[in-house]
Amino acid sequence: MPKYLGFIDESGNHDLDTSKEGVSKYYVVNAIICKEHQLQRLTNFVETLRKKHYGEGEIKSSRTKAERRIRVIEELRAIDFKFIALAVNKDELQKTGGFPHKKSFVKFLHGILYKGLVASYQDIAISADEYGREEFMRGFREYISKNHIPDLFKSCTVEHVKSDSNVLVQLADFLAGTIRMVYEGGASKELMQTFIELAKKSKLSIEEWPPQYFRRIDQRTERKEFDEVVFNVAMNSAANFISENDDFADHGLREQLIVLKYLLFQAQFVHTDYISSGELRDHLSARGCEQLSEHQFMSSVISQLRDRGVLISSSNKGYKIPQTHSDYMDFVELVNGQSIPLLERLRRAKKTLFEASLGELKTFDDPQHARLKRVIEALEE
Repeated sequence: MPKYLGFIDESGNHDLDTSKEGVSKYYVVNAIICKEHQLQRLTNFVETLRKKHYGEGEIKSSRTKAERRIRVIEELRAIDFKFIALAVNKDELQKTGGFPHKKSFVKFLHGILYKGLVASYQDIAISADEYGREEFMRGFREYISKNHIPDLFKSCTVEHVKSDSNVLVQLADFLAGTIRMVYEGGASKELMQTFIELAKKSKLSIEEWPPQYFRRIDQRTERKEFDEVVFNVAMNSAANFISENDDFADHGLREQLIVLKYLLFQAQFVHTDYISSGELRDHLSARGCEQLSEHQFMSSVISQLRDRGVLISSSNKGYKIPQTHSDYMDFVELVNGQSIPLLERLRRAKKTLFEASLGELKTFDDPQHARLKRVIEALEE
């Protein structure tokens, strides 16, 4: 049996002319992801939820009113599951170049979904609603057959199932509809906040196309001087890194991109909390990456992102894309608290050894220590 299982459904339609009646502004594909050993427990939990809120009927986003949607989402937070989603703003996509017809748009979606789902998990079996848009999933199967190179340990299959007999496909439908509501502006403040809390726990990624890195779902009115400068510079640095590397992600870059997109989601939805290293490393594992130690994570992910110009704040609580000047100063204080004491200890050790050797032991004679020498000399002034 495959290592991962994916259950897909969609919300919206492929029509590109959103001025027509009944044509959605967004098209959303959602996939519930779980490991094989989690399947039965997850299915049982969702089945219990279905009976409680829908009786003998299916979990259907289109048949769920606001109050019940909020109750269902609140209960979903107790379930250990993950999801990924693709949310396409068709109006904005057309502005950036667009597509001459629906067929090219659908092919574009296949590529994005393949990269986010199949290429990430490799050994995966995908189930989709047989009453969904057959042209989309048929084309997706064809795309996989052309682009996926299976071997003994990596395979991908796509099958159609009846949604009335698969509650995880029903759950994918429910979340796809909810996500479209959020992005199209049809969600109440309460629903928005409830969904954000679920997303913090269960979201692996929500890819928005075209990328909207400067989205703020919760606009704060109390902003101090330089807050916007810090936010814009930080978001620009992250957006530039993603646009330059998203299509060429090797093994190391993939981990950096996954972490950065996770931090970006937190920043866009204005979560002020820092994200712990443990949570970020768990997120990498959930996306099919190898488990990293604390040191490996810091050196191969966070440090590499910073070396490429991405602005990331950190404190003893974790990491975040800085949204305010205060967030940025947290990083300054962290560096000040860690680096200055170390440099002072080195300065004292250098002075003691210099004096004890009657000036013969010179710590910074090696050219590779030239920059460090200048820093220590500055501390001695």
